[in-house]
Amino acid sequence: QRVDELSHRADELGVRVFALESPARVHRVAVRRLGMVPATGPSFLTLRPPPSGRRASGPGGAPRRQGGRGGEAGSDRSPVEAAAGPRR
Repeated sequence: QRVDELSHRADELGVRVFALESPARVHRVAVRRLGMVPATGPSFLTLRPPPSGRRASGPGGAPRRQGGRGGEAGSDRSPVEAAAGPRR
């Protein structure tokens, strides 16, 4: 009896995981909840170590953003935030 209940529960959870991982749901969450936008093309990020003896940091010691798609050099906004428009 208990084995059957647990087996049924495992099946239910498997269906739930399958639904949560579906590409349509991932896309919906990315757009609606995370504010992501489709890429206009491929982007590449190249990391270089800071010059010897210096730390790469922005205001308050936070890592400084090095520009890139959608933002300005030194901006504290991610490309996704920049693409979403001005802050409110």
